[in-house]
Amino acid sequence: MLSKRFRIPIQNYVGTNTPRPAKTIRGALFGVRIYRTTLPYARIGVVVSKSVDKRAVVRNHIRRTIIDAAQKQLATLPVADYIIMANVAAGKTTKDELAVATTKTLKSLL
Repeated sequence: MLSKRFRIPIQNYVGTNTPRPAKTIRGALFGVRIYRTTLPYARIGVVVSKSVDKRAVVRNHIRRTIIDAAQKQLATLPVADYIIMANVAAGKTTKDELAVATTKTLKSLL
């Protein structure tokens, strides 16, 4: 489980009054928005909308899979806030494919 220190309060980044991301990366399964931060460590937030799957159980499973894969890369990531937003395709993939895609995308940020 990701420590609270490394979690982003998503409500600060999703909505109408959000700061402009420094960089946005789009993939087949999800997009990653990168925001500058003044904190001395990287933080991660995951958004899985109802368009991915209408069942909350499935959305939470996808969120936990992405967080688990991202947590392993957290120490090597540059200092920033990372918002990972799952696409509809993420709901149709297996847990292993989702973890590999997350790891691959975050490694490309180095």
